[in-house]
Amino acid sequence: MRVADSESLHSFTNAVTIEVSFKASSFYPGSFNVNSIIRKNISPGAENFFLRFRIVDGKPMVEISPGSQIGTLQAPHEFAAEKWYHLAGTYDGSAITVLVNGVRIKSGSFSGSMYIDTSDLFIGKGDPKYSAGEYFHGALDEIRIWNVARSQEEIQETMGTPLSGKEQGLVAYWNFDDGTAKDLSTHGNDGRLHEDARIVESPRLASLEPEEATVKPAMPRRKEPTTEKRLEVLEALWRRLSEIYPALEYKAIYGREWIEPAEKRVRQAKSDEEFYDILLELMASLNDTHTRIVSYPGQPRLEAPPVALNKVEEKVAVIRSHPDTNLSPGDVIVSVDGRPVEECLAEQMRHVCNSTERGRIREACSQLLRGTPGTEVTVTARGADGEARRVTLRRESRPEFWREPTISSRRLGDPVGYIRISRWAGRNFTVEFDQALETFEGTKGIIIDVRGNGGGNDQLADLVNGRLTDRPVVSSIDFWRKTGSDSYERTIGWVRPRGPGTYTGRVAVLIDEGSMSACEHFVSGVEAMGCVLLVGAPTNGAGGGPTTVNLPDGTRVRISRALGLRANGVVFEGHGIPPHIFSTPTLDDLRKGRDAPLDIAKEWILSGKDIPSRSQSLPGRVDHSGGQRASEPIGPSG
Repeated sequence: MRVADSESLHSFTNAVTIEVSFKASSFYPGSFNVNSIIRKNISPGAENFFLRFRIVDGKPMVEISPGSQIGTLQAPHEFAAEKWYHLAGTYDGSAITVLVNGVRIKSGSFSGSMYIDTSDLFIGKGDPKYSAGEYFHGALDEIRIWNVARSQEEIQETMGTPLSGKEQGLVAYWNFDDGTAKDLSTHGNDGRLHEDARIVESPRLASLEPEEATVKPAMPRRKEPTTEKRLEVLEALWRRLSEIYPALEYKAIYGREWIEPAEKRVRQAKSDEEFYDILLELMASLNDTHTRIVSYPGQPRLEAPPVALNKVEEKVAVIRSHPDTNLSPGDVIVSVDGRPVEECLAEQMRHVCNSTERGRIREACSQLLRGTPGTEVTVTARGADGEARRVTLRRESRPEFWREPTISSRRLGDPVGYIRISRWAGRNFTVEFDQALETFEGTKGIIIDVRGNGGGNDQLADLVNGRLTDRPVVSSIDFWRKTGSDSYERTIGWVRPRGPGTYTGRVAVLIDEGSMSACEHFVSGVEAMGCVLLVGAPTNGAGGGPTTVNLPDGTRVRISRALGLRANGVVFEGHGIPPHIFSTPTLDDLRKGRDAPLDIAKEWILSGKDIPSRSQSLPGRVDHSGGQRASEPIGPSG
């Protein structure tokens, strides 16, 4: 069943509940095959959220994810064919939980905001290129999607009875009692049956067996795997990488000798902690932003205070902070819980999976203050006066601190407009961008800020670029590896002019190491136009098209499947896209609230000068540590 995207399906921020009554007639027999129940966006690696089964060791395992950027929880449970069950999955911004017949079978710590694009919702079908379409084999009933995390008690209270459709937080509800796929909530998310899907008459699931509804299964303490089992996991990791990764040779990896040092260390590992440390470090050595371990058994839940850090002038500095923290932009962090900050940073860098040095430093800084939620961390900080002071911070979720509108805009004086794009997502994305652009009609130029934009939907990036050019241009070229082979499928991204008209003013784009994935697709497109100035730091250099796989112990690994090229034929991965004018903030900029890249972009627009040559602005200036701002005078290219 297919449900068209709608405004209500964009009402998720950091909470979701998916409920369904199901009776499986069969499950796919092969290991790692998938039977999908609900999935928004069936494109590989682009799912917004899903609830499904994955076959592991011949048995179905529940998987639920509120988005690949948050992670996936796997919950093992014994399911019988031709038997009705009630299945629920919830996410509340800090944890994912799976319940069967109202009983919690597994919960895990996860955090982050959900990412929703303009794709349709599918019920009973998943990735068309995997597991023969990831179809569900059997019957589904009482399907409910909520934009709140329902409690176990709330789920138990209503799981055996129909809803009114007017319950608070209910986004979509189908029970098929009238023989149609009509949405019984107030949001009109009616479904359309496709392929072999049909509605049949069946007795309602009125009650559950008492032992299923009231008795929580005993959860035996997890036994640490043997050395042999750990080696099996390592070997499976290597096998999946060698089957899926687009070009290990590009990373100077030519065979399984890459894992041999890790193999020796695994044989000596005395605990799970040591074992997973080895795996994390091994994956970090690939230097690929998308390719990483997403989750592993026993993974601790971690939270950070509402403080954004990065390296500035070779010092770890506060970029942004919540007022309650008593830290200010430009404060330099000297120590964390009494340990020198560089020592702590080096420890984080061991496990960071990122494609460029600047990206690795940025990610390591973001993890520097993480720890057990609710605990405190004490930092020593120095402000502009050079005086050291101790500041104690609480590790707690502050979604409002990290949340940012998808698109926002303002005028920088009458002649210049500013449009901020924080991510490439949202049902009304194109409309919002067009509205912002129209307000700047007749201006001398606009600045589009995509710093820290972690990606999203390539098509939305092309639609934005379509308003900036009067001729078609290639935005990027991707080579998708066919799993298990040395064959590749080539795809070409095109930017085509679109209405209501081409913006005719000058355009500058602000970029940095946080601009990645679909955002680099966007930057490659504007670069190909040849008339747009790029200001800031090189983009992230992330790989493309990731997919997620399971290892035998339940470890989840995300692996890039595509090697992407800019329109000029240069590989993204490991390099990123350099700016025409390199500029990063200084400590003084942060303390005084100056935005140097923004000022440079505005100056260029007003100057009327040509785009400077990269060869003049980059050599000797690619400051991987995030240090002193460097930029070339704005003038004609040589």
